[in-house]
Amino acid sequence: MQSLSLKLPAKLVWRNGWGWLLFSLFLAYAFVLMYYPFAEIQTKRLSWVVVNALTFFLLARLPGMGRMLGALLIGLLFSINLSFIWFYGSRLTGGAIASAFETNPHEALGFIEHVGVLPFALFAAISALIYWLAGKVQPVGRKGGSLLLFIVLFPLLNLLLPAAFGAGGREAYEFKINPVSTLSRAYLRMQLLTDAMAVASYRHEMSKLMEESTRPRSLLPGTHFERDAQGRPDTIVLVIGESAAKGHYGLYGYRAGADRAMQDLASQHGHALVVDKAVAPAPITRESLVRVLSFASARDDQPFVRNLNLVEMARQAGYQTVWLSNQSEVGRHDTSVGVMANTADQVYFNRGGGLDIRLLDRFRQVLRPGTRQLIVLHLQGSHLAYARQHDNADWESAASSTAEVRHYDATVAHTDRVLAGIVHVLPRQTSLMLYVPDHGEIVNKGHGFLAPDARQYDIPMLVWGGESHVASIANALKAFREPSGVYFNTVNLPFVLSETMGYRFSAAVVQQARNDAAYLFNVDGQVLPLSALER
Repeated sequence: MQSLSLKLPAKLVWRNGWGWLLFSLFLAYAFVLMYYPFAEIQTKRLSWVVVNALTFFLLARLPGMGRMLGALLIGLLFSINLSFIWFYGSRLTGGAIASAFETNPHEALGFIEHVGVLPFALFAAISALIYWLAGKVQPVGRKGGSLLLFIVLFPLLNLLLPAAFGAGGREAYEFKINPVSTLSRAYLRMQLLTDAMAVASYRHEMSKLMEESTRPRSLLPGTHFERDAQGRPDTIVLVIGESAAKGHYGLYGYRAGADRAMQDLASQHGHALVVDKAVAPAPITRESLVRVLSFASARDDQPFVRNLNLVEMARQAGYQTVWLSNQSEVGRHDTSVGVMANTADQVYFNRGGGLDIRLLDRFRQVLRPGTRQLIVLHLQGSHLAYARQHDNADWESAASSTAEVRHYDATVAHTDRVLAGIVHVLPRQTSLMLYVPDHGEIVNKGHGFLAPDARQYDIPMLVWGGESHVASIANALKAFREPSGVYFNTVNLPFVLSETMGYRFSAAVVQQARNDAAYLFNVDGQVLPLSALER
């Protein structure tokens, strides 16, 4: 691509200086998108900056309705990526695209409330500016149109031609095996189409995942079940929180903590355990829960497809399984979390949305004391926009918080009420409840940032129940910490809960799990060591 000639007839491109202005605008955008946050300027990418600017320049000057469509498309791309840089510190990532497809209307509305009018204002302003400037420059002719087509098709041709003629090479081989993902990588630096290719790649990968997930799954190798295992809890309740900022919980010393019920539970000597160094395996729900509820890890997601997940493990151990969710049914049948939810004996999605407290009525209906049950509650928790996740009672509970964070602290108060309602109806001696959020939160900013800020990964974690059950969990948490023994990565929660149900794992499996717990999955698909977290 570097050899591509950028010489065009002057009369085709420049007119009264407006062409220079339009091209400079595209050049600046292409540079920002390629290099932000400017930590390292790689000169080998500069040619792509010019190529991307030229692509936008040619697209904006298509004749007739093409000019309008080009301005709208460019305005859309610019506004999305610039807004993402403003709010998240990076261009649009693959993780964000996946989250957008798997979010529910309640979360989507909350996100829109959080970002406000900025993306929409940018879209309107940029589209109008480009349309106006392009009108000052002569439209492209056949040569310009042909050049635009060639640039857009170049990454595709670079894969197709070697594959068609039997040429060797890794890319040609991978293109034959997995054309969509390979093509997505080929367009990684083509800013006009990289986001569209990422969407296509995500949909393709999810289609494959859903197809594979329908196949029979088996126990993780190195696992066996002790049918005569003693001391198993009758009821296991797993409460999956959302966007929980550890630093805003009184459990961990926050002076304005609105989690008073949790603090009371923690004071019940022998019946509660506050996990101090808990981290989530990923900073977004989709990538986190795939690893928290199955034996997948940051380094290997195949156990999600091949092996039983936590809900299925409970069923095989003789537990009735129930999934209660305050998330909508969007993605129930075609997302990874939905696949795991549907393996439960009973599945309930709160279609009307609303506050998490509404799940308590359904929880009381399905609870069967004396019967072995695993009940999973998936909350909205503290997801943006915070004001939508609490009521006036929670607002008053957070009265000691500063104005800047009071809405967030009120969401913690609401989650606290949910946990209080759960333990109120659970027989303590025969039950086990775990509060495990999916990931952390940078308060008033969100989560899913490319930078490995520890606040996105650090989470509160609380265990409550019978003394013997809590002691068993404490031992398992210690056994499945990462190699240094400091952090418990919730990627190993399936091992911990499975042992509580009567499963046992070989020494090799335990060691592999500990090694895997030393790694995290970032929003760009990269695997990071725990040591990379910025604290």
